[in-house]
Amino acid sequence: YYIVINIYGLSAINLRYQSMPLPSLALFILAAISAAASATNIDPCNNACIRGDGTFCGIDGNCHALSCAEVYQNQYGWPLNLAESDTETEKNLTCKDIDTTTTTTTTVIALVRNATKARSMFGTEEANGSLTILEADFSNLSSLESTLSSSPLLQRLRRDPNDDTERTATTTPCRLRLFLACGNTPDQVTLELNVARAITTLSNSDDDGGECFCVKLSTAQPLVENSIGVGAIHRPIEESLKVLYHPNRYAMLRPNIFTQMFDPSEGVPLLAVDLKSKECTHMYADSKISMIDVDDVAACAKSILTSDDPITDHGGNIYELTGPEAVGLSGGFSNAISSIQSSPFTITSRSIEEHIIGTGLPPAAVGTITPFLRTIGSYGTVTDTVQKLTGRPPKSISDFVLL
Repeated sequence: YYIVINIYGLSAINLRYQSMPLPSLALFILAAISAAASATNIDPCNNACIRGDGTFCGIDGNCHALSCAEVYQNQYGWPLNLAESDTETEKNLTCKDIDTTTTTTTTVIALVRNATKARSMFGTEEANGSLTILEADFSNLSSLESTLSSSPLLQRLRRDPNDDTERTATTTPCRLRLFLACGNTPDQVTLELNVARAITTLSNSDDDGGECFCVKLSTAQPLVENSIGVGAIHRPIEESLKVLYHPNRYAMLRPNIFTQMFDPSEGVPLLAVDLKSKECTHMYADSKISMIDVDDVAACAKSILTSDDPITDHGGNIYELTGPEAVGLSGGFSNAISSIQSSPFTITSRSIEEHIIGTGLPPAAVGTITPFLRTIGSYGTVTDTVQKLTGRPPKSISDFVLL
């Protein structure tokens, strides 16, 4: 199957791998899935054969042509220009020659605005074949559709419109999976939905959503449900995706605020903890927040996107993602910082209004962003979703600081 990850906001990306702010989440997932794809694509032919286009690397180490029957049986889709009556392909490879450990492969495509920037970060992955970088204009739907439809990789998803052969239960469900992530911009709704709509045009299925499955990165549950702050942007996108990817060809990720946002070297000034002295003040010093490590959000997205059957396993689900506990910065965070410094570090509380003004924002900003900040500050719900999706517990604040 194919995983398309749209990335918007490369200019804001810091290249640290373990601690990355919101714009870098898509790239972290991209790296994780690319690594998984590279590890599972056992290919003694050294990528000489392109899976899915009618060729296969046999266990003899040579590149062979597949018959239509073998392509169908082994879930490689319907290659272009391969005739059922082509007896030469029948002679080239028999089913017993196929290494069944490679019958499901993952092709990862990064859909980006600036391919040059993307290659500076993931040139190695592109060179070894575990990643394909595709540049596109997210703001122009027709241009985006043209870019996707002209991609040789994605053209393989299209079946001959005259082919009325039914697929069987052995066919890989949702051969095209989309991870939809975008920085918070004024035109975010347009950008995300343009990508979502363009992806659906790659399928010839009569069903809404076709053979596509979409995983949408949203924001914290109470923000979306009450249309507060960025939640007012994500909510209409979620509602539109439910229609575009009907029935149940979608999953929503609603993570609490990222732990990385409090890191002074990675986060934003409004949220970052000031470590320049032995003490500081913060609006969330005593607030119990179930903040989540961005690594855990990436792991959850990866789990869904690489599922054998995302519709059955995750279709229509909304996942509320949180950390392992609700903690205040004056507790877990300051204790972890103190343990790696020569002297104790303390964080004392101040009001949200004082904090906004104290970080240099204009007084007019108080009324605009206070509802958002107050909602996050009171969001202490703890879920076991990360454990269920990844098979491991989420990382704690101490894990983030000390590891």
